[in-house]
Parts: sequence; C-alpha cells; structure tokens
Amino acid sequence: VKTALGKETLVWFGAEGGSAYRENPLPLAMLPEGNLYRDRALAALRAKRRDLRIACVSESIAGLHAMTAADNAVTVLSSRVTMPGMRRLGPREGLPTLRGVELVLWQRRPGLSDAALRLARHIDITIGQDRT
Repeated sequence: VKTALGKETLVWFGAEGGSAYRENPLPLAMLPEGNLYRDRALAALRAKRRDLRIACVSESIAGLHAMTAADNAVTVLSSRVTMPGMRRLGPREGLPTLRGVELVLWQRRPGLSDAALRLARHIDITIGQDRT
C-alpha cells in the first residue's frame, strides 16, 4: 500500500564562486546508480544533449558536498539542503530544470501502524514547512 506524502524539489548545486558548471563535459558528483535524484539529473542533461561525466560517486551527501564545495563537480540535492561553500545553480548557468520526486510511504498491509502514522506526520510537517 502506498501513501503519498508530498513532493521533493530537486536543484543543482555548485561551489560558491565556482566554475565547474561551465566545464564540458559537465563533471557530476552523484549518488550510486538506482538513485532517483541521479536518474532525474542524468535524464534532464541528456534531454538537453549536455555532455557529462561522472566525476564522483558517493553513497553519502558528505561526499557529494566535498566534491562540490571544492569545485570539482556539480551535484543534485533536495531544495531544502543548505551547506557551506555551495550555492544553487539553474538555467542561468546552463543547467536544466529538474523534475521533482514524489515522497511515498510504502507498507505491506493497509492501515498505518502508530509508528508509520507518526513518521508520515513528521514528513508532512517538514515538507509543509518547505512550501511556506
């Protein structure tokens, strides 16, 4: 059973004062294959026929942050992310707008448990704060 919790906006990030976004091919710091953020970013770049190269694959946001803040690559994260040394990038820098991702809570049986209800409420409140 799937319960929709909201939508997450994805944005490009690069180093503050950096120029990695100008490189051709575009160097990317990405989460591993199968990650939806990665899939959205690659699809958007390919649709714009933008040359790219995967400069780094990291299983952690900290790894993506390190590569990006050092101006070795650009990355894609939630619009709610704020990290020192990084700034948002977009069409002005030649990067395509990204499709958002739907956040859902999957469960084996109908009817949320108390823990699942609390989690869903917490996520809804967090996403709701992002919308204001």
